[in-house]
Amino acid sequence: MEIANYVRFELTQFEKESGEIQKIPVDKIIPDPDQPRKKFDEESLKELAESIKQHGLLEPILVKPIEDEKYQIITGERRWRACKIAGQTTIKAIVWKKEISGAEKLELQLIENLHREDLDPVEEAETYKRLIKECGYTQEELAKRLGKSREYVSNKLRLLKSPDLVKEKLKKGVLSEGHARAILSLKPDDQEKAVEVIIKNNLSVREAEEIARNLKEGGVSHETHTSTESSQVLIDVTNLKVWKLCSQSPKVPVDDLIASYIQDLKSLRRLN
Repeated sequence: MEIANYVRFELTQFEKESGEIQKIPVDKIIPDPDQPRKKFDEESLKELAESIKQHGLLEPILVKPIEDEKYQIITGERRWRACKIAGQTTIKAIVWKKEISGAEKLELQLIENLHREDLDPVEEAETYKRLIKECGYTQEELAKRLGKSREYVSNKLRLLKSPDLVKEKLKKGVLSEGHARAILSLKPDDQEKAVEVIIKNNLSVREAEEIARNLKEGGVSHETHTSTESSQVLIDVTNLKVWKLCSQSPKVPVDDLIASYIQDLKSLRRLN
C-alpha cells in the first residue's frame, strides 16, 4: 500500500475509533523538533490565517499526547501556526493514542508536506535520506511507497552531493534542480563559480550542461556561443575558466594560461 493510501486509511480507522475530533488549546500544542519542514513562508501563513478567519480550519491537525497534558504535532504544523496568527485560542485536532514509531511519524509528515508542496528540493531530498536510513528502505522500495519512479528518488538524493552554496540557491528557488544536476560532476569550487554565471545570465539547463563540459574539457565551444547568443556569457565563462587555471597554479605554466585566455578572446571576437 502506498504511503498516501496508508495515511488516509490509518486516519479513517482512527477517526472511526475515536468518535469525534477534539478542540485543543493552541498553547497546549508544541511542534515536533524532527519535523522535516524547517521553514515556513510568512506570506503563505498569513494567507492561510486569513482563510481560517473567514472559513475556519477545514482539516484538523494530527497530534499525540505527551507529558504535562500537552500534545506534540504529528502533521499540520503549518495549520497550527496559521491558527495562532489568526488569533484562534483552540484548534481542531485528532489525538493519536496508538503507538507510533519515529519512522511511521516521519512517513506521515513527509506525505503531508509532499501533498501540500511544502518542501523545497533540498528538504525533500534530506527527508528521503532519513526515510532510507531510519526505515531501512532501498531507493526502489521508497519510490514504490511514495508512488514515484526510482529515477525521481535517485535524482533528488543526488542534490545532497552539491556544495552548500548550491543547496542554498536551491532552497531559495533561484536555481532549479536541473541546473544543479547539470554541474554536479564539477568540483565544489567550480560548481559555486558556475552557479554565479548561470544565475547572472539566466542560462537554461542545456547551457549549464555546456558550461560544465567546457570547464571539464578546458575550452569554450561554438555551441555555447550560438545557444546563448550573448558575448557577456562568453566573457563570464572565459573568466571562470581563467579562475580555474589560476587556482591550479603553479602546476599550470603561465604560457598555457595566457594561450588559453587568448583562445577565448579570439572566440569572443568571432561572436561579435
